[in-house]
Amino acid sequence: MRDRDQQTQAPGGRRPQKQKGMVVLLLFIIVAFLAITSLANRWRGELLVERLDIRGNRILTEKELGTLARVPLGTPLYDVELLEVRGRVRLNPYVADAVIAHDLPATIKITIRERKPVAILGGQESFFVSAEGYVLPPVNSKEVFDLPIITGAGQSQPVKVGTRITSENFKAAVQILSEAAALDRDLYHLISEINIGSLEPTLYVAEQGIPVFFRRDSIRTQLVYFLSFWNQYVRQQGSERVRSVDLRFDGLVVAKWNKPSPQEESL
Repeated sequence: MRDRDQQTQAPGGRRPQKQKGMVVLLLFIIVAFLAITSLANRWRGELLVERLDIRGNRILTEKELGTLARVPLGTPLYDVELLEVRGRVRLNPYVADAVIAHDLPATIKITIRERKPVAILGGQESFFVSAEGYVLPPVNSKEVFDLPIITGAGQSQPVKVGTRITSENFKAAVQILSEAAALDRDLYHLISEINIGSLEPTLYVAEQGIPVFFRRDSIRTQLVYFLSFWNQYVRQQGSERVRSVDLRFDGLVVAKWNKPSPQEESL
């Protein structure tokens, strides 16, 4: 009986020792984790911002973006609130989006996507405007030059920096500019102004200020007809003879001439 009692007690006697070993191991893991965390926090606290790495800017200067970011050099790297920096950088109307990141060991990386002006908005006060319709303030940059003018935008909505022009005529005007640039650079440079204040957009040619009437659909087709007409007739006879060009008729270019013969010609 005594041997049997000893046999039954032996496994139970080993169990407390095993549990004690597990507790010691767990305590060791916790201490090691706390030590590593403490060292990591100390290391993170020693990392300081030494520079800003600004990318993606062609219109805005690094100085302008650095001023917007407001991240003083010497600031602990991980004290910089990235979302707050992003919000400050995006306050500039030229910044469509921004990505802010820590770049170890000592850099805040700022990557922006800029809005690019496609035209000057004419009116009582001049602004730039992007292809998406965002009104932009004037800027002195070698990236922005020789832009056509879009007039009449203020007739459909107030125009001020930060607002977005959404009229169908504006969208048609932007398409005229983009399609003209894609078709022929000389055609693009013929465009002096596009007025969007009427029912449909009216383009004015740089030579003689000739009005060219568009409808809002099939822009590319109308431009192809206009380019053909200009090269075949106007370049030969002179732009001073042309009074107006109407592209609103399917398959036709209706030109009115300043001289009696011909007064009107259809192609």
